[in-house]
Amino acid sequence: MTGQDPVAWLRHAIRQRLYLAQHAIELGNAPEWTELSSGVLVTGPGTENDPWHGTWPMGDSSLTRLMEANDPRDTIARCEAELAILDEHDESDTPEELRHGHWEGHGSNERWIRDEPNDCPVCREESPCRTVRLIASGYKFWPG
Repeated sequence: MTGQDPVAWLRHAIRQRLYLAQHAIELGNAPEWTELSSGVLVTGPGTENDPWHGTWPMGDSSLTRLMEANDPRDTIARCEAELAILDEHDESDTPEELRHGHWEGHGSNERWIRDEPNDCPVCREESPCRTVRLIASGYKFWPG
C-alpha cells in the first residue's frame, strides 16, 4: 500500500468486491440467494439435467444465512452506495499538488500524511474525512 493514496486504495477495493458480485451473476448464479432449509443455500435455479444445480447443502445454517445476507444483489447495492458516498466526498476539485502525501510509521501504526492538508468538500474536515475513514474501516482486513 505504500505510496498509494488511501482513498484510491479504498475505491479499488470496493470496485474489486463489486466486480466479484457482478461476475458471480454473469457465471450463472442468481442475484438473490436463499436458504432453502437449515444449512442449504440456493444460488441459482436447477437445470433440466440437474435439478439440484445451484443448491448447496452446507450443513451449517449460520453459514448459509450469512451467505444469503451477502448475496450478489446485496453486495452490489452496498458497493454502489459506498462508491456514491466516496463520490460525494471526492476531493478531485482540490489541486493535484495538494493531494500528494506519504506514509509514516510502521505496521499497524502506519498512516497517510498529506504533504499539504486539504479539506473534504462535504465535511470540511481534513481529508480523508471521518465518513471516508468509516467506510474504509469495513475493509481493514483486506490485503493492503
